[in-house]
Amino acid sequence: MTTAIHIPLRWQRLEHEGRAIYIQPETPDWLVPTDYGDQLLQALTGAGSLAEAISNLRKASPGAVSEITVNEHRLAFDLDRLQQALHITSQKGYAGRGQELTLNRLKECWFHLTDRCNLSCTHCLFEASPAKSRTLPQAQLDMAASQALELGCRLFYFTGGEPFLYPDFFPWLALFLSKNPLAHAVILTNGMLLAKNILALQGLDRLHLQVSLDGQEQAHDSLRGKGAYSQLLANLTALRQAGIPFTLSIAVSRANVADLPDLVTLAAGIGAASIHLLYHFIRGKGSQEQFVPPAEIFAHLVAAWERAEQCGLPIDNIETIRAQVFSTPGTRQVLRRRLLLLEQRAEDARFDVVELPDHRCSVTPESPERRSARESRAQGGTSCRAG
Repeated sequence: MTTAIHIPLRWQRLEHEGRAIYIQPETPDWLVPTDYGDQLLQALTGAGSLAEAISNLRKASPGAVSEITVNEHRLAFDLDRLQQALHITSQKGYAGRGQELTLNRLKECWFHLTDRCNLSCTHCLFEASPAKSRTLPQAQLDMAASQALELGCRLFYFTGGEPFLYPDFFPWLALFLSKNPLAHAVILTNGMLLAKNILALQGLDRLHLQVSLDGQEQAHDSLRGKGAYSQLLANLTALRQAGIPFTLSIAVSRANVADLPDLVTLAAGIGAASIHLLYHFIRGKGSQEQFVPPAEIFAHLVAAWERAEQCGLPIDNIETIRAQVFSTPGTRQVLRRRLLLLEQRAEDARFDVVELPDHRCSVTPESPERRSARESRAQGGTSCRAG
């Protein structure tokens, strides 16, 4: 049962499964205190002074207070520090995201280079295939990239179709990166043409490869075509031998959701730098039959995360959340301090907060076990295993 109690500074206390959660809707902001912190916050409720708050606290939890605080001065200090911390986010009423965020520069720019692809995947968002020919004119690419640079953009994504099929792509990219030393490029690729372009890839600095993997051999080939899996693994081996780092991206679907932990093991074994999980969109060739509800994904995601910790392999979606949760006190992350699971309707892609009462989410700093595994992988070994 969830109960709400009003406390100072427009904070509200919610209790869910025995855990106190404080929210301030106007900012918005939230915090999850320790049991001692919860006692302090409740003592501040309705108190006109710190002395009154101390009195409230001693009346409510005399035993717990005496165990933690050695004297009244320490208790007053803790209460005062907590009250000041709450004032950090006690600002004027939240006027909406548009008023809170200012668009002073462009963070990243995505280019859909072509609809042409060497595969015809059955879950493709853009219905790309060898039969498609629509391609972004290079003059338009030059113009848009220049405009993005003028707006302060330093991160450029290139997708398709298959970007490797874009006319003169590597000469263009090499020139672009050489002229703009602060720019970084990310290529989203199916990986079929990696080995053929090793020399071109080795000649590029500040390049990041995100390579698609859609399951074990049967699942991957069912989506991308017979033989695609074996060709991909051969090309990834060539990348690793050439010393070119890569991320494996997995579009979670009915075909692979149960295999997520084993795919983490596979990724670690072939030398991936990280894993990126993608959402399955019911668009293009993406079907409702391939869609997996978030509540069903969650248990497999937790298992994959546990395996990744063992392997020392980052799942960058989780690392993003980790960075937000463990940011420096006072850091403001508007509307980002919630763990979001994605829910999609057939008519609209949307983000929803999904309540999962059977699971409790926890994000913690890097564990010693994960650090050891990561260092082992960096030295050419592996401590990752299935099971």
